Amino acid sequence: MHNGATGEGLFFNLAIQDLSRAADLFASVHARTGTVDGYVSLEVSPLLAYNTQTTVAQAKMLHAKAKKPNLFIKIPGTAERLPAIEEAIFAGIPVNVTLLFSTEQYSANPHVPQPT
Repeated sequence: MHNGATGEGLFFNLAIQDLSRAADLFASVHARTGTVDGYVSLEVSPLLAYNTQTTVAQAKMLHAKAKKPNLFIKIPGTAERLPAIEEAIFAGIPVNVTLLFSTEQYSANPHVPQPT
């Protein structure tokens, strides 16, 4: 069932199974709210914290494996992860940005409109 996966691979196999079921339970909310609500989330590996390309690859793989339109892929909003967030969104992956603690951190993103 888990193809001999261990460690993190086993975790993601189990998490995708659980979150796929959860996504199915929230599917009617997702549809009824016009995709505004009814999401579930799965975070990319923290082991990829400083690698944009592997973060994007894992985000794509997790989203594709789950095959659920209401599955957010969580990517931490650190400086190193901003390019991964942008690439994942551009690839059509719903992203939930985590680890944003201050307006200064949010505003540090050069792609965020700044107040005039």
